[in-house]
Amino acid sequence: RYPDWYDSRRQQMKEPYTRPQLENLLRLVRVLRSSIPSIHLVSGHEMLDRELIPSTDRPETSVRRKVDPGPLFPWDRFLAASGLEFVEAGKHRFEIVSGDPAR
Repeated sequence: RYPDWYDSRRQQMKEPYTRPQLENLLRLVRVLRSSIPSIHLVSGHEMLDRELIPSTDRPETSVRRKVDPGPLFPWDRFLAASGLEFVEAGKHRFEIVSGDPAR
């Protein structure tokens, strides 16, 4: 979609995720989980943010604000490697958790 995030003709994610992208995401998850051990659930933007907005090329046409990671994301591989559990929007109540133990 980049750089035309909200163009109605560019809403399909067509490029597969690369190995370095997945490896770096897993590194980030490991760092986050070591700092915030309570992290155990994950979901995708497209499941959490379902807002529709006017497209930039055809304002009468609505597009999703977030569509990532999309259908090409390797959820099975990511979940197996990360130890996280996938949750669909609306199936769990999310809470903001601070990494600050004093909170």
